[in-house]
Amino acid sequence: QSNIDIAEKNEIIAAKNEEIIKNLELKKAQQVSLKEGEDLYKVRPKNTLFSISKLYHMSVPDIKTLNNFKYDTIYVNQLVKVKIGIYRPTVNEYLVKEGDTLENIAYTHGVTVEQLMLLNPIDGYTLQRNMILRLRKD
Repeated sequence: QSNIDIAEKNEIIAAKNEEIIKNLELKKAQQVSLKEGEDLYKVRPKNTLFSISKLYHMSVPDIKTLNNFKYDTIYVNQLVKVKIGIYRPTVNEYLVKEGDTLENIAYTHGVTVEQLMLLNPIDGYTLQRNMILRLRKD
């Protein structure tokens, strides 16, 4: 093996170690207790505090305060506290329940899965309980 191969492998190992340390720090920091009316949202790729705020009808500053965040940066798989039960969906919205799928929500409300995905800041087909989905454009 050349010195270049060894150097590349060392860089890969260092990057993996850094990722492991970051994940451990996140897990340690996220040993949280929830109060009544709070839930945890698991951050997905492409999520931002803004997109999460829209799902739960909260402001970004409120999410930051609830989670003691100093900055707007969040990471995939991070758990973010959100408030639930303070927002009542309108006729054009749906409150996701445990076990719901985009397919059954679309079928029940006479819209397509594609329409739901265009109207809502969701990644893939995964939903989380207590998310508010827009069913139609206002």
